[in-house]
Amino acid sequence: MQSDSFGNPNNIVMLTTLRSKILVLFTLSSMISGGALLYALSQFGKIGQGLYAINACYLPVSDETTKLDLIVFQLQREQEQLSPTANDGFLNAEFYVKELREGLNRTQTIIQLAQKAKIVESSQDLTELFHKSQETQNTLTAYENVLEQWSNGEVKLKSLNKSKSQLVVSIRQLASVVAVQMIQVSQETELSRQRAQWWSGTLTGLAATLWIALLFIVLRLIRPITELTTEVQRVTQGEPVKIVDNGISSEISVLYK
Repeated sequence: MQSDSFGNPNNIVMLTTLRSKILVLFTLSSMISGGALLYALSQFGKIGQGLYAINACYLPVSDETTKLDLIVFQLQREQEQLSPTANDGFLNAEFYVKELREGLNRTQTIIQLAQKAKIVESSQDLTELFHKSQETQNTLTAYENVLEQWSNGEVKLKSLNKSKSQLVVSIRQLASVVAVQMIQVSQETELSRQRAQWWSGTLTGLAATLWIALLFIVLRLIRPITELTTEVQRVTQGEPVKIVDNGISSEISVLYK
């Protein structure tokens, strides 16, 4: 009779149902844990990319634009001391122009390397930055031409001052573009960190809850099976037992019956 009872297809379906419940909880817990890990890794990848973009591109470019601003400040300061009637008192002009051009060349080289390495997620930002550096370089070339004309007495100091003002504005605009883009990358990096922290914590907490629920079910499942084993052993020894349905599922109830 026992053999017939355990061999009944209905009982097999019941056992499969209990097993399915455990497998579903286990699968959900594993999927949520894996999802939390994968999401955290993806966000950490964005964080790493943002930090790399700042360290490998924006900080070096910002350093160069800071140097350019200092140089053009010195140029502006010395030019303001020039006499309107003299054309040969700007001794350091060529040095300043040379330093500015070299600084702009280094800036463009850094940007081009960053574009090739694709270390910045938005290539449009680097393109905008590169075009701005080219505009500044063109403004420097225009200033250099006016400076030569002023040295030859072809234009007045007023024209040189106007060209100088345009150069100052262009360099400061370049520095402003760099600062804005660096702030944007920093903000995006911080948002990625916050999202990774929130979602990873939430998914991990949900997965932990499911694991605890799975453990609770398994423990509750083991207890009646252990008691049933004890009762069966008493039966095999010829002792009378009182059958009580203590099962937490239909499968365990069938075994008791």
